[in-house]
Amino acid sequence: MKLEFADGTSHLSEGPYDTYMLGFNNNFFLRESCYKCKYCGTERVADITVADYWRCNDNRIPEEQMRLGVSLIFTNSVKGKEILSHIEKDCVIYSINPKDAIPGNRALSKPQIRPVVRDTFFQQMDKYGYRGAIERQFKKRFLKYNLKCFIRKVIPKRVVARILKNP
Repeated sequence: MKLEFADGTSHLSEGPYDTYMLGFNNNFFLRESCYKCKYCGTERVADITVADYWRCNDNRIPEEQMRLGVSLIFTNSVKGKEILSHIEKDCVIYSINPKDAIPGNRALSKPQIRPVVRDTFFQQMDKYGYRGAIERQFKKRFLKYNLKCFIRKVIPKRVVARILKNP
């Protein structure tokens, strides 16, 4: 993922070590209200609910599409069904039981859990900056990442390729 900012700077994702994704996937960056959201659940107030379909396990969906991502669209009202009818010709749509989506989409059942160390994280961010706070919260992951980077710098690519070919 590449983020481009108005000032011309950019940030390129580091895959599983991307600092934003680490914080996001561990619920550090949610608003306080998200941890006690009264709108979580399958009964929705909006006409349509759109979400990522995390942990989708549907054999009807091609493997390539699974890698690219699958979206959930819930129609919650007559108006929502009408809206969907206008776009469904441009989509591949499969009907599912909404309960099948709950395991990978916590907000369909209850609010996210507030990390116990969230306050500590923001205190560390004030003291050490954003990257320093992330690294302190995810020490093991960053140790592994830094070790991989070090090995890549020290060992020539051809040697690594030879090692991988002949385990």
